[in-house]
Amino acid sequence: MFRPLCLGALGASLLAACGGGSVSPSGALEPIPEDTPISCEPDRCEAEIYAAWSAGRRSEALDRAEWACGHEVPYGCAFLGLAYEEGSGVATDPVRAATYYNQACTAGEAAGCNNLALLYQRGVGVPEDLERAIALFIQACDANHGDGCFNLGNRYRLGDGVDVDEARAGELYERACSAGSPEGCNNLAWLTAEGRGVEADPSRARELYGMACDEGVSSACEARDALPESPEARREPQETQETPGDEHAPP
Repeated sequence: MFRPLCLGALGASLLAACGGGSVSPSGALEPIPEDTPISCEPDRCEAEIYAAWSAGRRSEALDRAEWACGHEVPYGCAFLGLAYEEGSGVATDPVRAATYYNQACTAGEAAGCNNLALLYQRGVGVPEDLERAIALFIQACDANHGDGCFNLGNRYRLGDGVDVDEARAGELYERACSAGSPEGCNNLAWLTAEGRGVEADPSRARELYGMACDEGVSSACEARDALPESPEARREPQETQETPGDEHAPP
């Protein structure tokens, strides 16, 4: 299934915008002639939106996403939410972003739930409501969304809206890592290296840091290389990016 929403590849700053997925739309799309009505086959909308965006045809991509969102393809709603949150191809509008994320989440798109949770956590576009944010992270994580599990793990590690529970954080980072979140692998590595909430296991920590490093988490590369010789050089766990504090989810 096509998943990434790589707005970051064209200039918007996303935390690990394309982490945890690969893109293989079946064939490049030709530009749509002007005045041609926009539509797409529901099972092709995700790939068509991405193909148009990655080719620099932002207006076309947004039109396709708008059509998809209105025709029961929730990926289109999540795409629009991130575009309006980041101001990519449109004016920044966090209230509108929250509306699109809510549509996506309600229709079963876990990335929409995760990204809406981040807005509630920060009080951007919606009232700050950590309880609502945590409920949405749970919803995303229950759908096996790596970023949702990672962000929920951070709440338990930090005691943010819940009691501190490093064992629970470790379980959630494990789920995040398994679901393709390199930040989840990194934070699980830190707990494993320190023996916090999980059994200390330097070999496993090194393996996990390596997985995160291979997916672009630079601090994990440094922590992996420092682990054998210099335990004091271990890096603190990530409360990453913007979501960065937490992880922004590409749908």
